Amino acid sequence: MGKKKNYFTEEEIRILQPNEKIALVGTINPEGFVHVSLLSSLMPLDSNHMAFGEFTKGLSKEYIKENPKIGFLILTLDKKLFRGKAQFTHFEKEGEIYNKFNEIPMFRYNSYFGINTVYRLDLLDVTEKEDLPYLSIGLSFAQTYLANIFIKNKNKNGDDLPFSNPFVRQIMNTSGLLKFICYLDDDGYPYFIPAIQISVMNDKSLIFGTAAYKDELCKIKKGKVVGVYCLTLKMETIFLRGTFIGIKKRFGIPYGQIDIDYVYNSMPPVHKQIYPSNPVKEVIEF
Repeated sequence: MGKKKNYFTEEEIRILQPNEKIALVGTINPEGFVHVSLLSSLMPLDSNHMAFGEFTKGLSKEYIKENPKIGFLILTLDKKLFRGKAQFTHFEKEGEIYNKFNEIPMFRYNSYFGINTVYRLDLLDVTEKEDLPYLSIGLSFAQTYLANIFIKNKNKNGDDLPFSNPFVRQIMNTSGLLKFICYLDDDGYPYFIPAIQISVMNDKSLIFGTAAYKDELCKIKKGKVVGVYCLTLKMETIFLRGTFIGIKKRFGIPYGQIDIDYVYNSMPPVHKQIYPSNPVKEVIEF
């Protein structure tokens, strides 16, 4: 992990302005669990403040009104990584910053609607610009593959388990799928770790090698509730959440395991919980 600081440099402010980037925001739901959303409008306004625009309704914007602690991860088009923490302060529906967001071509010329609300944040800390550790990531993929072979796949082909759902399994098996772990750190803020090597282990569990970001992964405590945000190259997204079983070894190969108990479709137009499935309720009043 890169060194932390409590400000953005002028160069960082400049390179983080474009919307053509991956920007993930971690929030905390009323039950105290992490929730993650893709909010590419997230950007620094100056050295100590950030903001993002509300383009569609989702859970994250409601959650930060109740709990202002957020974590963020930004990955630029040239694969530069920034991670940090911020505090939600207030939202605006007019003014200079609101107008700035709606002048961005992506929103100004949108056929449907632009930004309706701007959420303002105070920066707490951010890493210096990081490069992705490609060699370690490649080794993590190899660890994941071998560990998955050596482990007897229990819970395979369950009738009602997260990856029994064809849509969820299709997303998870997409080539080039980007994945990021998010959990609450010791200060109670969402914290992101890139984990591209994550793979489906069986119909309820994920598995991943630990060569990349090993020191950070080892800090996650066994039994901790963690989130996994998945993003395809076509910008299809899905959010999973479950219990971190811990880091184990099989024939000398270290791997981590997450048992999934919650799946959320984070793509518009319908953001909704997929697993466990919600029963269809009869409409009796109009």
